[in-house]
Amino acid sequence: MLELVPITQADLPILNKIYEQACEYFSIVQNNRIPPKPIDCLEKGDLPPNGVLENFYYLKIVRNGEIIGWIAYYRGYPDNTSAYIAYIYITERRKGYGIEIINQLIITLKQDGCKRILCAVSLNNSTAIKFWHKMGSNKIRLVDLQENYTSLELERKI
Repeated sequence: MLELVPITQADLPILNKIYEQACEYFSIVQNNRIPPKPIDCLEKGDLPPNGVLENFYYLKIVRNGEIIGWIAYYRGYPDNTSAYIAYIYITERRKGYGIEIINQLIITLKQDGCKRILCAVSLNNSTAIKFWHKMGSNKIRLVDLQENYTSLELERKI
């Protein structure tokens, strides 16, 4: 079983190593759009417009006592009944860990009164698009066309 646990300063050395691996992955699937550094997520968050740090959650994914990734999400964007997943990265892909983590997160969010989750996925990342579709994120809310990057904003009711 995987656990979602808040990240602390003590986790940063391990997360920095995972971050290097994640940057390689994101540079390919997101045209060099990489997540913020772990220290920045921990101290400043990755906030939407008018966002507050108290609503930003940065959690490590732990399996058998070992950190194998992270998930970052913002609770309350774009409205109070939503959660926006900013990033998820797991070092060991295609083992069902993503499904387990998202299902755990959905249980937590539902208990907190959340009605939907949203995420943005690069059109270059067909694996992620398939994953989110499998997880029930079948509504496209937005297509973001930028010069070097195109993404879909997906929604799932929970």
